[in-house]
Amino acid sequence: MDDVDESIARGPEAAADARGWDEFAPLYDQHHERLYRIAVLLCHGRTHMAEDAVAETFIKVYQAWAAGGIEDFAAYARRALVNHITGQGRREQVATRYLTRHSKADGIQDGAENQVVDSAQTFELLAQLPPRQRAAIVLRFYEDLPYDEIASELGVSVGTVKAQVSTGLQRLRSNLGGEVSTP
Repeated sequence: MDDVDESIARGPEAAADARGWDEFAPLYDQHHERLYRIAVLLCHGRTHMAEDAVAETFIKVYQAWAAGGIEDFAAYARRALVNHITGQGRREQVATRYLTRHSKADGIQDGAENQVVDSAQTFELLAQLPPRQRAAIVLRFYEDLPYDEIASELGVSVGTVKAQVSTGLQRLRSNLGGEVSTP
């Protein structure tokens, strides 16, 4: 019996050890809570969505990590999480637009993302921003990342990030009645 067959025969824990789970577990423990907090902010306070996003992100990150393709684990994982959530947000927007256009009921005007929101004002305000603006605001003010790192994580130019942050802050100010200040 070769090593792979033997580890599978010993059970799932042995198979996981053969793939490097023991080496990955400390990275998971070290970064999980921070990624979860970011995900909660990006998911409008919907903790179940944040948990799913973090879990799916760690699966993707593990695959890249096991292949040896990650230099800065924290930055890679954060970018993977932001990309996953913003992609999910784009899919929700497309679905909402489709449902709005094809709905016969006049009462349905808000998308699903606006109907399920945590009662905290922060989540309510962030939920009103488009996914890219929300990501730029969270990475800038929650993660305290400089514009160039945000640009790198989102795969856009620094100017685009500055515009997203500026526009996002303007929208937050108008929704809050002008009470948001730029740090």
